[in-house]
Amino acid sequence: MKLALKLIALSTILLAVGINAKGQTYLKQRSKTFLIKSANIIKESHKFLGDMEKQQLDGTFDQAVMHQRYARKLFLDGEFLNAMHHSDYARRLAFNVYHVKNDVKPKHWEYGASEKSAMKNLPMNNELDRRLMDAYPKLVFDDLPYLTDDKLYDLEFNDPKY
Repeated sequence: MKLALKLIALSTILLAVGINAKGQTYLKQRSKTFLIKSANIIKESHKFLGDMEKQQLDGTFDQAVMHQRYARKLFLDGEFLNAMHHSDYARRLAFNVYHVKNDVKPKHWEYGASEKSAMKNLPMNNELDRRLMDAYPKLVFDDLPYLTDDKLYDLEFNDPKY
């Protein structure tokens, strides 16, 4: 009887571990797809940075880039849901840059069905900013360097190990 109970407990544990591993794999792929789309949106909004007046350059674009970089770091650390939260905030910040000269968001920037479901119960923007500043305490947002230098190469997922 004791052996049977031990076998049942062991099989339950193994089943739970297997289900969790599949869930993590699914969340990882979903997160990766989300981060890639966000990186592309940030790159598209970068094109509009040069059209902005100097007084409109308030650090929002740099803030978007830094949240996306932090999202990438979180992804690499296996924190897939947190990565998506920061990447979502980066997207919204990038849209603010785009919105200065354009009223309508491009259709391909809209959330897909799976993206919408992942964006439930998001942390507040100030909480995401606090987490970023905790990770990089001396961070200061400045859009000006992006006018002369395309520093967006590190937003990519070109390495096959991802």
